[in-house]
Formats: sequence, structure tokens, C-alpha cells
Amino acid sequence: MTDRAEIVGTIAQYSKHGWSLRRVLLSTPIDDSIDGVAVENSSFDGLWFTRVSSPGTETWELRRLGGSPYALVTVISDDDDDIVRNEALGELEKKMLSTVRRGN
Repeated sequence: MTDRAEIVGTIAQYSKHGWSLRRVLLSTPIDDSIDGVAVENSSFDGLWFTRVSSPGTETWELRRLGGSPYALVTVISDDDDDIVRNEALGELEKKMLSTVRRGN
């Protein structure tokens, strides 16, 4: 389980570089929300951050919590609808879960 100090520290680090917290994934929720973002139940602990990467696109980064720092990134077009965006994010979550299960 990830502790609140690690979550707060990671959010501060990303915020300093222009990222915004968008989703919180926790295997054992410690609160209903963190920094105003609802906590979602998940098979692993992670934080989704976003920032504009270039005009018309947004970069989403899924940062694993606990263990060695590890992140996966995807770029989503502003033209993509919610279904396309959620499919892309879901695929990254599956990849992260696979990595977590392998112990990396």
C-alpha cells in the first residue's frame, strides 16, 4: 500500500513541472479524494497526470506508486472523443498492471 506522504510528494514533483493530477488509482483507498480528484479502486497504485504537449494534443502520464519510479505515457488528440481517450488510457493501465504483476 502507498502512503499519503508518497502521494503528496509525487503530486508536488509533477506539479512543479506543469503537470495536473487527473486521476488517482489505489488498491487500498486512503481517502475518497486527493487534491480534489476522486480516488478510483484499482489493482495497483498510480496517479494519472496531464499537460498540453503541443497545440491540439494532451499528454497523459501514468505514474506507478511504490517501488522504483516507473511511468507510461500516451498522447491524445483534442479531437478524440471520450471513448477513444478512455480506451487509450485503459490500455496503458493494462500495461502498468502487467508490469506490476511481473514485479518490475
